Amino acid sequence: MHEFAVANQIYQSSLETAIHHKAAKILEIKVELGDFTLVVEELLIFSFNVLKKQSPIIEEAELYITRSPGEILCNDCKKTSEIWFNEEQEISEENADELDLFTQKVHQSKDLRLMSVNLFKCRHCNSRNTDLLSGKDIVVKNIKVQD
Repeated sequence: MHEFAVANQIYQSSLETAIHHKAAKILEIKVELGDFTLVVEELLIFSFNVLKKQSPIIEEAELYITRSPGEILCNDCKKTSEIWFNEEQEISEENADELDLFTQKVHQSKDLRLMSVNLFKCRHCNSRNTDLLSGKDIVVKNIKVQD
């Protein structure tokens, strides 16, 4: 469960920030999760709520989470596209056939370099020759404190 490790990083950095600025209490923490971090929000909040009990400075803090999309770059048309993980999971019959052919190609060629090909489709030209540029970030955007 990497949510606990993420919660611990949020807890530690927020606590260090509050101590550095001599804040009496942390009231809220706003975090932006890239959609491709694959962090489950409910588990992150649960883990944070367990951790925050360790310090009176942060024990009353509320964790607020917003999601941000990923962005891909198409190596064919050179344009970028915004993508969301849940949208990419939906596979139509046509896409399933295409992915089956891709899997067969990798298996037949035994070229493991093909395994690292990003399968996200460009929104402009439908190419799968894409690279994920962003969407894996976890950023503490704001910490509200009481002096």
